[in-house]
Amino acid sequence: MKKRLFAAINLDSKTLDRLAAVSAEAQDKLAGKPGIRFVSDEHWHITLSFLGYQDDAALPGITSALEIASQSGDPFEIAFDRIMYGPPRAPRVRMIWAMTDEASSRRIAKIKNIFEDELDRRGTAFDREHRPFAGHITLARFNGDFDRSALPAIEAQLSLRFEPKTIELMESELSRSGAEYAVLQQFSLSKD
Repeated sequence: MKKRLFAAINLDSKTLDRLAAVSAEAQDKLAGKPGIRFVSDEHWHITLSFLGYQDDAALPGITSALEIASQSGDPFEIAFDRIMYGPPRAPRVRMIWAMTDEASSRRIAKIKNIFEDELDRRGTAFDREHRPFAGHITLARFNGDFDRSALPAIEAQLSLRFEPKTIELMESELSRSGAEYAVLQQFSLSKD
């Protein structure tokens, strides 16, 4: 049986609450604009790697690779420094993102690269993304592309920090009402 999988860092409850307040402000500014769907906080996470559909036989290799990646360094902090329309600098936008700062993105990218290198070593089939990693959480998705100049300003600086404790192997089940996520396994980011 195949499962649609990805690896992610989920947020703690305090960070979720603080980010929810930021998302609510953006929702207020965009009230009445059709075609914008704000993502529920239960779906907020930082995606490390999307693995697509994987057979049950691939799970041991995936979990082993994630275990190695999770133990690849000292504990660290993730900082979100801004909310913005995405993609950046494009005249037409499709999402609203809470972005991590550059130092956080580099640290997460290190774990992501180790994980994906380990997957390659194990022969796990997945589509590796080759553009530079930019940590973010999708707060809203737009139905179609919106002209940036026709939208109210929502870009703002954030000062939101947390120390992730785990990386999760997640399953995404698609349905008519959207994706449903379930944690299949957690991997501690501490070396104890």
